[in-house]
Amino acid sequence: MNDTTSSSPVLVRWLKLGFGLGVLLAWIYVIGPATLQIDSVRIMANTVEEQGIESGALYWSDVTAVGTAEEMIRATIKYPPKGP
Repeated sequence: MNDTTSSSPVLVRWLKLGFGLGVLLAWIYVIGPATLQIDSVRIMANTVEEQGIESGALYWSDVTAVGTAEEMIRATIKYPPKGP
């Protein structure tokens, strides 16, 4: 009897691992590529590719394009536009 009760938690752990891997694979191969159908994401992906920005470096401030954008955002927050 102990064999059936002790194998049940092991089975649950394997099922959880399989489910987690399934979700990960679905995210990589189904959901991720499907987001390229969104115009803004496609434009960003094309710009990143054209500019030669490494996708892992998107949030680094030493990438010229990202650093320039960060400066402009900080300036806009510090000195908000005033208009009619």
